[in-house]
Amino acid sequence: MLEASEKLIEASVIVRDALRMSGLEKRGDDIFDTVEHYTSLNSDPSSIPNIIRDLDGAQDDPCWTRPLVSVKQSDRKDI
Repeated sequence: MLEASEKLIEASVIVRDALRMSGLEKRGDDIFDTVEHYTSLNSDPSSIPNIIRDLDGAQDDPCWTRPLVSVKQSDRKDI
């Protein structure tokens, strides 16, 4: 998740720089601000820092590590 966050920041800087002197600078700034919002703010539950904290505090394995169907344990409630 940290690597993804860094890549998003890098991409937003590239977009902002590419739009300099194009008349579309505001769009580049908007993209940068949006990415900065999701990569740094703790107040948004969808921000990457909050997602990292949620994953670190999770007691169970993420849902994608569990099979959707299991013949041996078909009566489990979490499947």
